[in-house]
Amino acid sequence: MVFADKMHDVIRVLENNGVIVYPTDTVWSIGCSVFCQSALDRIHKLKGRSQEDPFVLLCSDLEMLKKYVNRIHPRVETLLSYHERPLTIVYPQARNLPQYALAANGSVAIRITTEPFSRTIIELLGCPLVSTSASISDDRFASSFEDIDTIILQEADYVCYHNRHLKSDKEPSIIASYDKKGELIFIRT
Repeated sequence: MVFADKMHDVIRVLENNGVIVYPTDTVWSIGCSVFCQSALDRIHKLKGRSQEDPFVLLCSDLEMLKKYVNRIHPRVETLLSYHERPLTIVYPQARNLPQYALAANGSVAIRITTEPFSRTIIELLGCPLVSTSASISDDRFASSFEDIDTIILQEADYVCYHNRHLKSDKEPSIIASYDKKGELIFIRT
């Protein structure tokens, strides 16, 4: 697949504690490697968001997801395969992830991205990407490139231009947790 950005440049920035702006299967996002606390701290500061307020992580596939959560309820695993709209699940317990990337109770919100560009970044990086809308907290989500706040574009170490010309009406993902029976509890629809 041909992308507007050179993947080795994107990966180099991420491996060197950088922050990128990139398209996802939902909205335009700002992100970094989940294993870079200084980059994650920069994103919190840039967005004006509390350090205690964790971000969503993106994985490339179910196998990667399984490396970072203790257990996926079978009903949830089936749902992930068939859900039409992007679905972020809050898993009650994480593993192999740094404490600073988790909620205070040890949970973590993760989505498997279906968008080829962001999926390729994650595959090449070999770990989840932090994903939060490329907007200042409390502003509207960045559905298209032109919606991205200028401050974020200036502060990012790398801005991906893949599909920047496309107009979009994409929305953030649905966010849900689940109970012991695997029934979804919707947090954002």
